[in-house]
Amino acid sequence: MPTSRFKGVHWCNRRNKWIAYAQHNKKCVYVGQYDSEEDAHNARTSFVPKHTTKVKIDVGNMQTCTAFTRSIDDY
Repeated sequence: MPTSRFKGVHWCNRRNKWIAYAQHNKKCVYVGQYDSEEDAHNARTSFVPKHTTKVKIDVGNMQTCTAFTRSIDDY
């Protein structure tokens, strides 16, 4: 079957569609399936991951679970 002219786009024989993939955090992310190769390429190039910003955790408000903590006397 056909091969793509674009990086991250390939033809799926089972679905008879073009599949687009992108890379985020060194992992392959499925973008979607499209009828035309150009649509798949456009979707891949305009792909923006949902969680691109890091979340800062407030350590002062964290609670510890006493059921899983051990003391020196437990050993």
